[in-house]
Amino acid sequence: MYTFFFLCYYVLFICEAYKILVVYPMPAISHKILGDGIVRPLLKSGHEVTYITPYEYKDPPSKLRQIDVSSNSKLIPPDITINLHQILNGEMTPADRMDLVDIMRAIAVETLENRNVQNLLKDPKEQFDVVIVEWMHVSLMSGQWVEGRYGVLTYRLTQMLTGHGAFGHYLFRVARREVTTVCHQCGDADDTALHTLAACPVFAEPRAELVSALGGVDVAELSAKKRVIVILYFSLAALFGCPLIWMSPVETHSGIISLIDAAPNPAYSTDSLSKTLPPFTFNQRVAELWRRITERFEDYVYFDDLEELEYYRLIVPHILTRGRLPSAYEDVRYNISLVLSISRVPLGLGSLPQKYKPLGGYFINEEVAPLSEELKLIMDSNKNGVIYFSMGTNLDTKDLPGNIKIGLLKVFGDLKQTVLWKMEEDLPNLPANVHIMKWAPQMSILSHPNCILFISHGGLLSLIEAIHTTIPVIGIPVYGDQFVNIKRAVTEGYALEVDLSHSLAEDLKVAIQKMLHDIRYMKRIKEISLIFHDRPMKAADELVYWVEHVVRTRGAPHLRSPALLVPLYQRLYLDLVALVAFAVGLFVRLLRRICFRKKKDVKKKNQ
Repeated sequence: MYTFFFLCYYVLFICEAYKILVVYPMPAISHKILGDGIVRPLLKSGHEVTYITPYEYKDPPSKLRQIDVSSNSKLIPPDITINLHQILNGEMTPADRMDLVDIMRAIAVETLENRNVQNLLKDPKEQFDVVIVEWMHVSLMSGQWVEGRYGVLTYRLTQMLTGHGAFGHYLFRVARREVTTVCHQCGDADDTALHTLAACPVFAEPRAELVSALGGVDVAELSAKKRVIVILYFSLAALFGCPLIWMSPVETHSGIISLIDAAPNPAYSTDSLSKTLPPFTFNQRVAELWRRITERFEDYVYFDDLEELEYYRLIVPHILTRGRLPSAYEDVRYNISLVLSISRVPLGLGSLPQKYKPLGGYFINEEVAPLSEELKLIMDSNKNGVIYFSMGTNLDTKDLPGNIKIGLLKVFGDLKQTVLWKMEEDLPNLPANVHIMKWAPQMSILSHPNCILFISHGGLLSLIEAIHTTIPVIGIPVYGDQFVNIKRAVTEGYALEVDLSHSLAEDLKVAIQKMLHDIRYMKRIKEISLIFHDRPMKAADELVYWVEHVVRTRGAPHLRSPALLVPLYQRLYLDLVALVAFAVGLFVRLLRRICFRKKKDVKKKNQ
């Protein structure tokens, strides 16, 4: 009898199953690993998950609903594929940030336009407790509906210099000779925004698009129903009226940190696109500051308006259908419940906001898949150890020039160790100790006790797996965050860096010999792995905890940083500077007047 009542209590009061929407639309295997790493523990905890992904489970569990967006793969242009041969010959460079962000934006738009996703958005019966979205340098799916929790929000851009980022927006729009969202003929902030949107002739074209999206409803009539600004920029979380959690696939990045707290100081902080690590020289500090300024400029000038229009077109009509009016973009954009990151806490990293939770290793499946009999025999047979060489899923070592591949085979063939090389083609004249694998079970290989060295491109997932399994690394970074990842690993003492160059084979030979004969690297990776594993709970369990915490606390408003409420002019003390400048100017003016009068008096006396 007591057992029966206990079970009833457990079912009714403890087992809370939430409905969770997980959006991982990037068509790349590494991103699939991250998305699956979220879905797996959530399902294990009993939650119902709707998963928007290009890679569907073949046999999905009963509580998993999948929405296929595999059509996103067509948006990856062939010319952006990283070809190692062309990079070595100077015929191509990895795509710059603007190209990548433009692709990410296109993927976000394609995802929202997907017929299956649109069916989900259109159905007013579809409701979720929380939305988890992969952050891809765009905010197209950001924000949440918060009216009632923080009060009716106002459009901060209508109040010059009073909102987070408003000063920057104002300056950029003036620089582009655009009319701001402030109509100075009106006094009240809400009235100003509504008047500008509904009546100001400068906004005739976007207003016509808005009327069309609203099915012919006049903007002025709509605004009269409720004093809330209809803006073009809103999100999935806003549509479903629930909190939003960003999942960051990179180390700490100023772009996402600035959405939840004050932007990190570039004088002593790095992000995933940095080329160097602190402490910086003068030139490095200037370069880091300039890079961040140009990134913000690119976002303001090139991407914000495009994203606004897409939200306006794809999201706002569905919000209105559900009987809600969206709040302002500038307010919604910074109203994120939490950021969960793939990153771990590197040694010496600066302080992180309360809303930023590093969950390095959450994607690692504790149940390591067994090796095939053939591969197990290969790894078991060499007592000198096994070296694993892989450049990840997005880089093909088959594209290396023929002379470099021959040189690598010679270097590997001279080793006592067995070498497992993830390669997309078969090579002739293989040494007996070298084995080519077109696909490699990476975690299973790294987890084998005979694996002693990992030669990698420096992807964050690979480095975390190396730390998890205590394997030192030789990094050959090629693009993106790989450079700063490897530099951080070298600084922490468990890795060496080798440049991708025509002398790759010779440089790699030196690095391998140094790594094999210096026990400090193995000792250091064991120390870092101990720190990595010494945590109150496993990373996957912590992920589930924070997701549930956000739902239970209705968006975790207690974690909100006060920095978001401090205008830029106050954070930079521009008002104090203005006051001091005014006081100094007034003092100088009075001093000059006194001195001038004294001179006059002296002249009169002399006369």
